[in-house]
Amino acid sequence: MGFNSCYLPAIDVLIHFYDEVGLETFIKRYNKYDSYSGSTDSMRFLETKFKEYYNEQNKTNNESN
Repeated sequence: MGFNSCYLPAIDVLIHFYDEVGLETFIKRYNKYDSYSGSTDSMRFLETKFKEYYNEQNKTNNESN
C-alpha cells in the first residue's frame, strides 16, 4: 500500500477546475489522496469544498432515514 500525496495548484487554477467540473467531480478528484501540499489559499479552498460536500451527504442521509 502506498502513500499518495497531491500538490495543489494555485488557487485560481483550483477554482477554475471546480467551476468547470462541479462539486462531486471535484471531490472525487481530490478525495483519493493521503496528504496535500500547496498554498494556504488552495488548502483552505479544498477544505471548504470537502466540508460542503460531506455536509450535503450527511443532510441527504438524515433526510432519507
